[in-house]
Amino acid sequence: MKPESHFHRGHQRVAGGKMHLDIEKGGLHRSLGIPEGEKIPKAEIEKATHSANPRERKQAVLAENMEGWHHK
Repeated sequence: MKPESHFHRGHQRVAGGKMHLDIEKGGLHRSLGIPEGEKIPKAEIEKATHSANPRERKQAVLAENMEGWHHK
């Protein structure tokens, strides 16, 4: 079965796997309190991967993984 993407109010929901993840542009910036125009330091992302907040932790892990993607 193919994974499906659902769009709802500017969010993208990735379905089809074991977990549902809401991807929202600027979500990690808001979670960390860093303005969206600024780059998030790697130390802050690393610290967020060990956060007690599961949403912040997942956002940080996704940010680490996306760093290696070849996107424009």
